[in-house]
Amino acid sequence: MEQTEAVFICVFFLLTIGVRAETGHCVWYGECGTNPNTNKPVNCAYNGTAKHFQTAHALDLYQEYCPDLYKGAETVTCCSDQQMNTLVTNLQVPRQVFSACPTCWKNFLNLYCYFTCGPQQSNFLNPKVLNPWEDPATHEHIQQVLEVDMALTPGFAVGMYNSCRDVPMPQDDTE
Repeated sequence: MEQTEAVFICVFFLLTIGVRAETGHCVWYGECGTNPNTNKPVNCAYNGTAKHFQTAHALDLYQEYCPDLYKGAETVTCCSDQQMNTLVTNLQVPRQVFSACPTCWKNFLNLYCYFTCGPQQSNFLNPKVLNPWEDPATHEHIQQVLEVDMALTPGFAVGMYNSCRDVPMPQDDTE
């Protein structure tokens, strides 16, 4: 082996061990029951790859609400169709408040879309509290995700705050 080949192999080896090309995966997929404390839908723990939506309607909603994650027919996500519907429902009140500022609304959508449906959730989400649950239809034992730890870079957090800090909040008429 020539010296140039040996140097090339060493450099290649060092680059491959120094750069982590690990891709993330989902930490949840689908809804399984409701949170016993809030009576709201709970996501099912899932440690696997992202999946395609089952319906064109869910994909259309994803394109509308999560355009930065939308990849056309190749779109994969950690959201089931039902989770996408729940996300859209949960975004209606924030939409009324934040849509007055397009930058704030876009950043808010990105935060919730990546958090809820992003295909590489494990890069920034870690399930913290799981609850055993039995599917009443299939009797399958599943873990509900009740709490997660979420990692945000300081730059993202500050940028999110700065993009929304001047958005007027509705006033409560109660005293």
